[in-house]
Amino acid sequence: MNSTEPTAPLAFDLERFKQQLAETIAWCAPRATGRDVEHALRSSVSAPPDTSYYLKGKEKEEESARQLRRTQGYESFFAARAQRLHDDHIPVLPVSQDMAGGKLLVFYSELCLYEGAMNPETNGFFDGGEYDESPAWDTWVYYEPVKDHLICWIPPELIGTVKAGLRVMSVDWNWWLTGKEDDDYARVLKNEEFSLYVAPPPPDEEGIPLWRLLNRKKDHTP
Repeated sequence: MNSTEPTAPLAFDLERFKQQLAETIAWCAPRATGRDVEHALRSSVSAPPDTSYYLKGKEKEEESARQLRRTQGYESFFAARAQRLHDDHIPVLPVSQDMAGGKLLVFYSELCLYEGAMNPETNGFFDGGEYDESPAWDTWVYYEPVKDHLICWIPPELIGTVKAGLRVMSVDWNWWLTGKEDDDYARVLKNEEFSLYVAPPPPDEEGIPLWRLLNRKKDHTP
């Protein structure tokens, strides 16, 4: 088989997801409590993996080549982080459904508008607009090539920070995984009873002035 040809996409691999989630938590959990999350959660490897949707320095890239490049980029990152955990003698414990109190976020790079607003709003947790405004790479858990979705684990200490970043997106290229999505991985994780994100109920809108209602809706963004 020609090595430049992408392999057929595989179904969601639950066991691999669990292993990579455990590795994500093992690396990120002790590093999510400090102030410098921009660097602390980009520390398992020294440089960003080659996973951006648009290839810098080239005007055009064939879709098959892009899919292969990005899939290999994610795979190489997951392997490198696993090796780093092994080399640093960091224990990787089996995960439970509560995911150490964290939640799952989905990043869809094709929708990203490279606006740059999420980075300063979250003290650097999201990449700047020059790259692709994805979550810090140490939080990456699993890449789903069929939908081109990247599943990330958000430590409980940073859920509020991530919410602030989501409020400034003009298009939803990051969203909380709730289990209601029309994706195989969402249905599997819901059936496995993982503690997925639950959006708060909408505010009672009756009798509220329009200007205040608009502000409340913005603050309410999950």
